[in-house]
Amino acid sequence: MAPGNEASRDKLDVVVVSYQVRELLRACLRSVRAQGDVVADCWVFDNASSDGSADMVAAEFPEMRLVRSRENLGFGRANNRVMRESGAGVFALVNPDVELSAGSLRTALGELAREPRAGVLGVSLANPDGSPQPSRFAFPGLGNQALEALGLHRLAARLGVATPSVGPERAHHTGPAPWVSGACMLVTRELFQRSGGFDEDFFLYGEEMEWCWRAHATGFGVRHTTQVRVLHHGGASGADQLGAVFVRNLEGRLEFLRRHRGAWRAAITRELFTLGSLLRFGYWRLRALLAGGHPSERTRAQLERFGAVWAWRTGMGKGSAR
Repeated sequence: MAPGNEASRDKLDVVVVSYQVRELLRACLRSVRAQGDVVADCWVFDNASSDGSADMVAAEFPEMRLVRSRENLGFGRANNRVMRESGAGVFALVNPDVELSAGSLRTALGELAREPRAGVLGVSLANPDGSPQPSRFAFPGLGNQALEALGLHRLAARLGVATPSVGPERAHHTGPAPWVSGACMLVTRELFQRSGGFDEDFFLYGEEMEWCWRAHATGFGVRHTTQVRVLHHGGASGADQLGAVFVRNLEGRLEFLRRHRGAWRAAITRELFTLGSLLRFGYWRLRALLAGGHPSERTRAQLERFGAVWAWRTGMGKGSAR
């Protein structure tokens, strides 16, 4: 722990980076307001939304520190700007589609304090229907990426094997993790100062994974707790473009692999996902045909995701087939 940071760790600043999710943002900020005096300040960074989000914050949450950006800076750059300006010892980075449970930030702050060398703490996430949502993960490697490409990652998690999409979680437990979801995570000022925060070359997807990698490399622990569970609607800003979001997520992983685990691993992973997406597209296409022209919502979503990978690789999509 850096000298002089002990007292400031008693309270934290919340940082919410928002884009085009006004109603979810309203619910998020109400849940932040309900956290009480553990929150020193709540910063809302609006990434040039056109849905009236910033005006809503100004009118309904005047006590919060609103930053109106003229351009969409992305998740990492926007969070970094606030963390540079804030003087807090701990930051709670909260997505605008998250609703915090009562007392969750106070509990999370206490769990973070149990390990003085911890720089990051992730919390457990829940879907709107109450089912668990993955929140701790393994770094990408050829083995676990092959499992994901073939759709075997959930089975692997049940057997205790983590992948970049899902990892086993123990109830009422706080312990080390390779990396954690950025939907709701606590980070320390010391880690931010030592590491420089998020890598701003990652516009969206992969940035929290990459920062956790550098946190480990600089001697900070990454922790995960199931003592805190928050609601995460998930993917709200990209809900109408599932295929594009799926490809952006894959691109973030490939960039991480190129930087930290070798270009050859990135190249093989790209081909694994191309092959896996073709196989899985065929499977879901067969299911659509068997449904007699009335495929389920899940089937349509899977076809969109795996079809987008093929479009990306052949240059027909918006992504770059690097």
